Amino acid sequence: MGANKKTRQHTVPKSYLQNFSDKSGHVWVLDSKDKIFQTNPINILVERDFYKITLQDGEESLVVEETLADIEGAFSNIFRQKICKHRF
Repeated sequence: MGANKKTRQHTVPKSYLQNFSDKSGHVWVLDSKDKIFQTNPINILVERDFYKITLQDGEESLVVEETLADIEGAFSNIFRQKICKHRF
C-alpha cells in the first residue's frame, strides 16, 4: 500500500472504541472545548498521517500503520470469538 492511500489513522484502535458504543453504535464525546456530542467511533481520535514515517531515503511509509492494523485485526477477531463470549 502506498503512503498516500491511507491518511486518516486512529490514535486509539476502532475495535477498542467500539466497546464504548451504545446500541445505536455511537459513543458520547466531550471535546477540548467542553462540547458534548454523540458520534460513530470511526469519527473520533483520528489524525491525518499519524503513523506515516519518512525513511532514510526520503520515501514515506505506512509500515507502522499496517503493522498496527494487523495486530488490531487479530485482536478484534479474538475478542469477538473468545473474550466477549467467555470462551477462554
